[in-house]
Amino acid sequence: MFITGNLKNDPFQSKGNNTTTLFVYELVDDTEVRLLHHLSSVKNGAFLQLRYKVKAETYGLIISIDSNRVITYHLKTGSNNPVLLTELNETAYLPYSYRLDNTPGFELFLFITSDTVFASDDIINYILASENVKDIDFTPLETMTVKKLLLLKENVKNEER
Repeated sequence: MFITGNLKNDPFQSKGNNTTTLFVYELVDDTEVRLLHHLSSVKNGAFLQLRYKVKAETYGLIISIDSNRVITYHLKTGSNNPVLLTELNETAYLPYSYRLDNTPGFELFLFITSDTVFASDDIINYILASENVKDIDFTPLETMTVKKLLLLKENVKNEER
């Protein structure tokens, strides 16, 4: 985990934002952190940290999927099932950072929430059945809220980092 400290001093704290939100940060160097946005460009091997905010008690799942359709579960409690999120209107950091692998193309982060418990396997099967994961339509999942953040990966050799 590379972001620590009091959230009240967080330079990226969202003021007046009472919606369900996913934030992705990149460690640029020992002193600089960059808040990433949808379609931000990142290098292979970048260190990322995730945080989320929910407006009401809800079940949630944070996953990412890369261009090879490999899925990583980021919000874990010993299983890949959705977690009951109770930090209402508070920003919660995941307690670890994540390093992007060297898969080319993209990394799509998804924060899926629902008022009722849901089966993560159903979501994963829906995603993997999609022809174009990068532009997947979540409209059929009417009872869920899905926040998407797509990162475009730059192809840079590790020696250049």
